[in-house]
Amino acid sequence: MISKSILFPLITLFTIIIGLTIAYFISQESIAVNLAEIDTEFSLHIGESAIIKDQGIKIKFIDVLEDSRCPSDVQCIWEGTVSLMINIKYNEQDLGNFVLNSTNLHKASFMEYYVQFKELNPYPVSTQIIPKTAYQATFRVAQYGLD
Repeated sequence: MISKSILFPLITLFTIIIGLTIAYFISQESIAVNLAEIDTEFSLHIGESAIIKDQGIKIKFIDVLEDSRCPSDVQCIWEGTVSLMINIKYNEQDLGNFVLNSTNLHKASFMEYYVQFKELNPYPVSTQIIPKTAYQATFRVAQYGLD
């Protein structure tokens, strides 16, 4: 049997831990959520999300998988490529992660919509390494037949 002198501090500690855990997950979901319009470009850093107003669409920029673009201060035979991973939710349903690259014309299709990757900044320079936190991608969500 647990004594009352130990029980109260344990309950208090447990309550604090549960409260902090809930607050952490709520804050992670609400961090860096942008409001965007359909058929309008918007930019996100890795980890940020955008909600497309009045469409029930949420796009999250997950990662840059590949950036082999030719640096701006170098002459290349091949221009290189970029691959990004995004997550798409539609009406709160997680549709999964999608890879956007030149193979799929920088588009991910779902329902009657598509997400198009337009640009990735900063552009590479041969003497600099781009930290993941510096990447910012520009996207556009559009509806088929309306663009």
